[in-house]
Amino acid sequence: MIDLSSVQDVCLRPFNLRRKAGLIGVDVGSRMIKLAQFTRTATTTKLTALRLVPVTSGRELTADGIEAGGIGESLDGLAVRKLGFKGRRAACALPTSIAEPRSLQLPRASEDELRQMVESELKVDSATGDTAVVDFWSPDEVGGEEEMNKVSALAVRQSVAARCAEDLLARRLQCEFLDGIPFAMARAVSFVDEARNEPVAALDWGHGSPLLTVSVNGEPRFTRVLRGCGFTSVEQAAQKALGTDWLQTARLLTACGLSHDQTAHSHAAAVALRRTLTPEVDRLAEQIRRTISFLGVQHRAIQPKRLWVFGGGGTIGGIGEALSGRLNLDCQCWGLRPNQVGRRLGTLTHMSLFGVAAGLSLLMDQS
Repeated sequence: MIDLSSVQDVCLRPFNLRRKAGLIGVDVGSRMIKLAQFTRTATTTKLTALRLVPVTSGRELTADGIEAGGIGESLDGLAVRKLGFKGRRAACALPTSIAEPRSLQLPRASEDELRQMVESELKVDSATGDTAVVDFWSPDEVGGEEEMNKVSALAVRQSVAARCAEDLLARRLQCEFLDGIPFAMARAVSFVDEARNEPVAALDWGHGSPLLTVSVNGEPRFTRVLRGCGFTSVEQAAQKALGTDWLQTARLLTACGLSHDQTAHSHAAAVALRRTLTPEVDRLAEQIRRTISFLGVQHRAIQPKRLWVFGGGGTIGGIGEALSGRLNLDCQCWGLRPNQVGRRLGTLTHMSLFGVAAGLSLLMDQS
């Protein structure tokens, strides 16, 4: 997790733990920005505010797009207080394509020495000369007996991190942390999964390459980017097969998807959609299966018992059951129980879209 006080000239206030409202989680996706906030009382923690904001350009939001003000343009006119959000304090995550977790093998050393080695490796892009803000975590215990230490790291171009914080601040959102998606998903999973001592997998199946994370007790222990099977390939294949636009496709994916319930749409459309989706889901499931098999051989202690699906992929009708059958693993789409949602929000759908934003808001319980 990156403390943004290092990249912006803003005096950040310390946490006031008496405040009931959590951080406003801002999950900046390639095409959508998701906001979520939990509110905590003495006995409960409930989701009390949500918002989904399309990226203004209609195109994929890149690092260059953020530097050009893409986040600010998308959030222009957004009155967070009128939408039920409380306060200004926020935490943000950027797309995996911009903040991709990297794995490094480094000599065993103290945490301070490891930080120096990680920054030496990632602080400056050798190709462009751009500097980055960097943070890392070690799935293994620092200072153990083995000669090498496995370290996972995140690096974000400093100019991108700074513009992100500036744009949010200009929209009355004081972004205090730039968090990693693996940590946000781990917190979100820990909030809904009661067996916290067991290794659990989380899949951020968004527009770009999916990110698979295995966590234990709310801490990520393993991450892998799954190439060539982003949710965009599902949407494009469905649009081509059915001749539908983006919005029509999204509705069909939710209503039919891989489900055999055809009450809402014609039999022909449902069959054509399942035929189109099957190879896309097969490709993703094969990558997940290989990863889990690898963990079973090399890291049995963190071989996951369950899988939670986040992102747009979680909106596909029947996707949990479809992945369960292919992986022989309990697979569910991330969501909250009714008693974890504030009364004002009512009954929620497509909750998998907001899982990362929810995990960002839950940073309040760790700060």
